Amino acid sequence: MAPLSAFNQVLAEDESVNRLTDSLKLWQMICGNKILASVELILFLNKLDILDAKLRSGVRFSNYVKSYGSNPNETKPVAKYLLDAFINLHQQHTPKKRKIHPHLTCAIDTKATSSVIDRIHEVIIIKILSHSNII
Repeated sequence: MAPLSAFNQVLAEDESVNRLTDSLKLWQMICGNKILASVELILFLNKLDILDAKLRSGVRFSNYVKSYGSNPNETKPVAKYLLDAFINLHQQHTPKKRKIHPHLTCAIDTKATSSVIDRIHEVIIIKILSHSNII
C-alpha cells in the first residue's frame, strides 16, 4: 500500500526523504525480492481523495515530481502517472514475469473499497483453484 497523496511530504523519521520517493524505493525492493518471485503482487495506491483535494487546492504535482513536466495538474492524469511509475518499477525489477494487481483506492469510500476487496478475493480464489488443478 502506498499513498498517492504523499508526493509533497517527507518521512517523519528522516525529513530529507520524500515519502513518494520512499514508497517507490520500497516497491522496487519488494518487486526485486527473489523470495517473492513466484507470488503475484497486489498494489494499493491509496488516498485518492487526499490527492484530489491537494491538487484542487492548487498544490502543483510537477513542483515535487519534475519528470511530470507540464502535464495537467488533475487527479486522473496524476494518478495514472503514479500508477504507471509503480507498474514500470515492477516490470524492470521483477526476477521473473508475474502478475501485478494494482488498485487505486480511497479507504473512506466504503462501497468502492468493498468492490476492490471482492475483486481481490476473486483473484485469490482463482489462484488457489488453479494451484489445486481444479481449473
